[in-house]
Amino acid sequence: MRTKRSFTKFILPCLFITILIFSAPSLAISAQPGLHVIEWNTSTRTSNAASPFTALDHWVRVIDYDGIADDGSSHTVTVTYPDLSTQALSFNYKIDANYAIYNLWDDSIPQPIDPGTYTGNYVYRVTDVSTAEWSEMTDYVEVDTILPPDESTFSPVYDTPQSITAYFDDVYTNGALYDDFESGFDPTKWESQPSEVTYDSGEVRFYRTWDPESGSIWMWAVNPATINELKGTVRVGSISGDKPWAQIGGTYCHDGGGNIFARVSIRGNEARHKVFRRYWDGDHLIDEDLIADPALGPVTQGNNYELTLDWDQPTATLTFKVIGLDDSVNYEATYTVSGPISPPDTPRRGLGVSCWLRLN
Repeated sequence: MRTKRSFTKFILPCLFITILIFSAPSLAISAQPGLHVIEWNTSTRTSNAASPFTALDHWVRVIDYDGIADDGSSHTVTVTYPDLSTQALSFNYKIDANYAIYNLWDDSIPQPIDPGTYTGNYVYRVTDVSTAEWSEMTDYVEVDTILPPDESTFSPVYDTPQSITAYFDDVYTNGALYDDFESGFDPTKWESQPSEVTYDSGEVRFYRTWDPESGSIWMWAVNPATINELKGTVRVGSISGDKPWAQIGGTYCHDGGGNIFARVSIRGNEARHKVFRRYWDGDHLIDEDLIADPALGPVTQGNNYELTLDWDQPTATLTFKVIGLDDSVNYEATYTVSGPISPPDTPRRGLGVSCWLRLN
């Protein structure tokens, strides 16, 4: 026999569970903000050989699936030093709705820097201002400064000067015409116009001589994260040396080990493609080849080629294409980024020229 008391003890919890189940969809659950390693978090920077000065450089990536304000004011980020003093990081820029970069350049360090004071754990904390939810991440740093060399005591010997003249035309993004360059430089489509870039008969012309420096000249598209397929007509008009190349490419994702950069290019008499991972190892910037710039096949200097780099984010697959507009060239290759991926720290899509000279 069930008594009234035992029945009440049974039915009330059931009613509570039933009400909870039916009301659960209406309960708002906020996401906890997180911090992501941005290749380096804390690093020391030492300059000026005659009178060395060392500062601390802090960078973190904030993740919050509730969203981040455009000006970063929705979150605060701090770092606690080994001596338990605390500094605030400033908002730098947003990657997308849920990712943002915060940084701090701390040049208030008493000089010369004391390794005993600044070696240890640096604890980063992000706080959602609206919910007070927070997360922490720790980076251990050992301060062991290396003095820069006195530039007046040595003179490096580089390769012979190298130069390239390359033309780009009819750039398409995601299958639609992006820029035919008929009206010259368009700041609504490109971040800036390098001094090495001019406009000639409806084409954009890159000319650069490297002597003795090395480097890349890029025109970066605005809103790069929205561009999956980038295609353009490329022609190498002249070249001296065997190292310069013309290319389209950019930074497409982060695989947990670093930012993934890819390009498809014309170098000398060959079409090539490359994928590499870029990350910081302490104070060293490392480029780790995933595809070490193999040739897709031969091309002819002076001919026009349609270069395509397509990023399929759901499968993390990059597709490289080179099609001859003045000959029968037709090359294609693919590469799939392994492991979990996330947005890169700085997404890029663009076109340009590069050359890296070596020391003799």
